[in-house]
Amino acid sequence: MKARTTLYGLNITLVVLMVGCCGLFTSSGSGSSGGSSQDGYVGEVEESSYGNMWVEPYSGPIGTKYTFYLEGFEPNESVLVSFYDPVGEEVFSDRVTVDDSGATKLKMKSEEGDIGGEWVAYANGDESGRYADCLFAVESDAADDEEEYEEYEPPPEPVAEPKVYVEPYLAEAGEKITFVFEGFLPREKVDVTIVNANTGEERFDFTVTVGQDGDDTAKVNTGKGADPGQYYVYVEGRDGSYVETDLYIEGTPEEPEPEREPEPELPEELEPEPQPQPQPQPQPQPQPQPVGMCTYTISGASGDDGKGCPTSFDPFYDLSFDSDNHRAWYKRLWFGSCGDLSWKEEIKCKAAGGPKWTDIIDDVLRSAPSEYHGYFRQELWALGRKVAYEWAKDNDKRRIGNDELDDWANYLVKSSDSVEQRIANVDAQADYCLANDCE
Repeated sequence: MKARTTLYGLNITLVVLMVGCCGLFTSSGSGSSGGSSQDGYVGEVEESSYGNMWVEPYSGPIGTKYTFYLEGFEPNESVLVSFYDPVGEEVFSDRVTVDDSGATKLKMKSEEGDIGGEWVAYANGDESGRYADCLFAVESDAADDEEEYEEYEPPPEPVAEPKVYVEPYLAEAGEKITFVFEGFLPREKVDVTIVNANTGEERFDFTVTVGQDGDDTAKVNTGKGADPGQYYVYVEGRDGSYVETDLYIEGTPEEPEPEREPEPELPEELEPEPQPQPQPQPQPQPQPQPVGMCTYTISGASGDDGKGCPTSFDPFYDLSFDSDNHRAWYKRLWFGSCGDLSWKEEIKCKAAGGPKWTDIIDDVLRSAPSEYHGYFRQELWALGRKVAYEWAKDNDKRRIGNDELDDWANYLVKSSDSVEQRIANVDAQADYCLANDCE
């Protein structure tokens, strides 16, 4: 069966044939010593982790048919084969299944429009983790060579970006807010400006000189007259660092009490006789709710821990999804699995990383007394269902994005607020985003 695909100017024809064990060529030779700098390989690989891959012929003009031989993989496993052009762009990836001996072969034909130069093919076994690569060359016409391109260079090592956390993220007017600074330059002076998002009015500003390690904290009182709503926080280091975040103030601003008019004085003969004042009667006190007792059960939850709280939860229960991708990304946020996505989306998923909700739940419960675990676990299940369902939608439809997800995960796990307050704050922010589109 032939599958013809045109991507990034490359025309590839693949014919996948199941064959027996072929010749031997290991990636540990001079062509692959120490590994490749392309995606899909990180660090040194043990000899036992290699499969074998080679190509015939090594080089040819436009129109040449190349045959790639794979062996040394686990029997019948799926192998991801990727092709990179001379400028380091991944042009095409597809999966093949090797036979009972762990071998297969596939063919590629170069055609007009292909970039001339040395290409590289990579193969990665899904189950075994075995890896192989090989080089091959496409000889282009002189006219093709006139197209200029930059030689591929490995991306620079990532530099840690400065970060600012606001605790609590949702504060009351007059409450002290802690700003946590991380990753700035040593002894850098940092100017912080806080602006009302609704009016554009600058509420207040201050300056902090971070420590030698680039970290510091500062506490600021919002003032009892602060208007409720969203505030933008602009953090600018005088040595070039820059970060933006936000915070929310709830409640209503205090209003001055209206002045009372003085009561008229009555003549002495008209002064009323003093009346006996009623004595306050004791009021019945509300009974405290038992600690950790769940008063309701969310959809999809089951079991009983003896305090009325469920012990298991199906996050997919009674949910309908816009598409298979919507369901797969929802599963990714809950359990960290990228397997149900298309191969392109799976590559993005693995590269993106990020939190998974089951880990967030475990981390939060570590800071809560064990008798509260059943209650808080159900609250986090409900919050995760709300956040994940919206975040997993297509980018042009969702109202909760990666920035919000990262901020909330960090706040839930790291904040010194009570667990109950953390959950309530993130739940309020999620509702705000669903109403106002934070993406």
